[in-house]
Amino acid sequence: NYYMGKCLPASDSLCQTVYPIGACKSCPGESYFYPVTQFCFDCSIIQNCIACSSGIKCTACITGYYPNSNGICTKCNIESCLTCSSATVCNMCVQGYIYNSANRECAPCSSGCLICSDENTCTRCNVTNYLDPATATCLSCEVGCGTCLNSTYCYTCLKGYVLNSTSLKCIPCAVRCAACLDLNESSCTSCIANAQIVENKTVDLGKCACMPGFTYLAPNKTCNSSNASYSPSLFSLSQFYGIISVILFAILLFQNTINSFLT
Repeated sequence: NYYMGKCLPASDSLCQTVYPIGACKSCPGESYFYPVTQFCFDCSIIQNCIACSSGIKCTACITGYYPNSNGICTKCNIESCLTCSSATVCNMCVQGYIYNSANRECAPCSSGCLICSDENTCTRCNVTNYLDPATATCLSCEVGCGTCLNSTYCYTCLKGYVLNSTSLKCIPCAVRCAACLDLNESSCTSCIANAQIVENKTVDLGKCACMPGFTYLAPNKTCNSSNASYSPSLFSLSQFYGIISVILFAILLFQNTINSFLT
């Protein structure tokens, strides 16, 4: 508290400014000043209140509440409403929603939209989409893009991709890389599961290779155990011939049995 070039102690811990004698002169916005007692009343004592007036009535409430006619903070009854002036009138909806006064509800913006002027007109998209000015709708960035300007140019890339500074497209990192600094296979900063950095350029930068006992499978882009469990799709040629031999033997035995009955 400051008065005539000097810092003076307040007679009330909530006091904002004081008279030379130390009596409280004014209070901050979240409290109410009683001129008779020259003390500040803490409005936050009233549940969900941030500002109050004489008679200890709340004039402003925390987000999601409004002061009713009795000065009591009452919860907004409209789903996804940020601030409201009554139980049925919303002043502002949370991001991704717009207030529909006809239906008295916060309606969702179109897909991928963060801020909209109506349910079908977007003015700002979320970070993984870009705004198409022709349709005022949000379209997805291309695969690998974290954020983008449009369908052609990326600002940032998702993990596992790196930004090409010339084309501004996100290019997949080298095989077995989970994250990388550039397209060089020796520029991996982390590896996929069951792989590790080898041939280090630095302590935490190098080429990724599957750990001992694991083999890289290109179609799945994974390092799988070399002792993986038996898979029906991986019959060996000898196993195939063995099964055929058993079937032929069973057919021959059946024919011999039928012939013995007929003779």
